[in-house]
Amino acid sequence: MQSKQQRLLVEEPSADEELALAEFWRSRLQLHAFEIAWLVLLAAVHLSLGAVTYMLVEKWTLGSSIYFSIVTLATVGYGDLAPTLPGTKVFTIVYILIAVFFVLGHITGLLESFQQTQEKLLGMKEELESLRRERRRTQYGTGHGPATPPPLNEPVSAWRFYIVNLGLWTAVMVTWLCASAAFFCAAEGPKLGYLDALFFAVITLTTVGYGASEISTPAAHGWCSAFILISLILVTAATANFSAMRTRRNWELHRYVVASQKSNATMLDAALLRKLEVYAGEDKDIDRLTFLTAMLAHLEIAPRTDIQLLMEYFEVLDKDGSGTLSLRELKEEHQRVSRSTQQLQLA
Repeated sequence: MQSKQQRLLVEEPSADEELALAEFWRSRLQLHAFEIAWLVLLAAVHLSLGAVTYMLVEKWTLGSSIYFSIVTLATVGYGDLAPTLPGTKVFTIVYILIAVFFVLGHITGLLESFQQTQEKLLGMKEELESLRRERRRTQYGTGHGPATPPPLNEPVSAWRFYIVNLGLWTAVMVTWLCASAAFFCAAEGPKLGYLDALFFAVITLTTVGYGASEISTPAAHGWCSAFILISLILVTAATANFSAMRTRRNWELHRYVVASQKSNATMLDAALLRKLEVYAGEDKDIDRLTFLTAMLAHLEIAPRTDIQLLMEYFEVLDKDGSGTLSLRELKEEHQRVSRSTQQLQLA
């Protein structure tokens, strides 16, 4: 029987491994906070510059200037307001290009950054789990737990996965649109029916626009400005959430495909056989390393070039040419890299 302390040693990752995961998560949170702050600042400066320009040159009111700047930034384009002077038309051209390529481009970059964080977190958690299994095997022998992952259940169907996981965000967006339509009705007055207000909210949120002119009062313009900004935040958050779910879904499917090969070798098709023949050469058996290299490249987990570079790095570390790396060799390399880094920092 294992003592409680032994079980904890087996089941829990080391402090260094947990610290690395926590440090990564902290650093990514700081990065995302900086990206969001920079995006908010960029959008605020862009909107302020537009509002001030249209107010001073076109002689629009502050509310109309802000409204037009936000509608332009969001690429909705109702057409109810438009610059009339040559100077403001040229300014609007530049304003639109900056909005599309810089402001909205930063939103796309933020979503990609969220997705990279999700992928990296999944990989680090999987690595911790793998180290935990390997520690169990090396410390207590194969009889005290499997060295390989437990069997995975087949992932649920795509429609069920997304319906379950997107249910909350769908409810939030539907509630937001319905409530916003009511606010448009209240701001515009009796002449705007609820169906028309809901239609206007949807084409605004989706940036379709259609040249709509359902609203005309200053109160409705003010609410439309707030609605666009809040909707932009909600859509960005929903898109980031969907991107994270898709990453997790693809990761689960990939894990299941790889894990199911022990009982259902579906990957061993003609294309893979040809690759294995090339990797091994004529009339040669395929060893474990060759098989692993071929599979990593075949499954697009790692490019063939990266694998070759890592093999070359192994040969650099293997100073005695034994074909294996000792802890002494690894520690010497670590010390050498640490010294080089310190020298560069001091230089």
